[in-house]
Amino acid sequence: MKDRIYDEKFGILNAPQLFFPDLYYFRETCGIRSIPLCVAYVDIDDFKSFNEKYTETKVDINLLPKFMTALEVQIYHHGYAYRYGGDEYVILLPNMSKDLAVTLLKKLQGILQELNYPEIDGFVQVSIGLFEISANCLLTDREIEQKASKAKKYAKIDCL
Repeated sequence: MKDRIYDEKFGILNAPQLFFPDLYYFRETCGIRSIPLCVAYVDIDDFKSFNEKYTETKVDINLLPKFMTALEVQIYHHGYAYRYGGDEYVILLPNMSKDLAVTLLKKLQGILQELNYPEIDGFVQVSIGLFEISANCLLTDREIEQKASKAKKYAKIDCL
């Protein structure tokens, strides 16, 4: 695996440029062992409204670091989380079946929704898409990322 570097803005989650090298690595190592690998795509619902209501500065100071820390704490030692954008995150869950991943991600979803943020009212809801990769999956890494992202779009209607 590549040396760890963290996102340049907050330094909490893995940098996005590590996602594809890590995905390649885990596809190889999980494939050799014939064990599953899951990719989850996380999106903060209606993130634009937080920026409009509280300003990007307050969201960057009061919401995102706390949110990403909670995400990292829940994923730590189960997999790897990557900051993909202002409100999008990708998670790799090696040696985890879809059933186990759903259990972990539902717990994560609940924890993130219950967080309180200084100077920000309400709660943050997330949509999570999940894609399980089998050892003999023929999709490219980019196609796998797209499948997880597409699953997230459906999650906005029917969460996990």
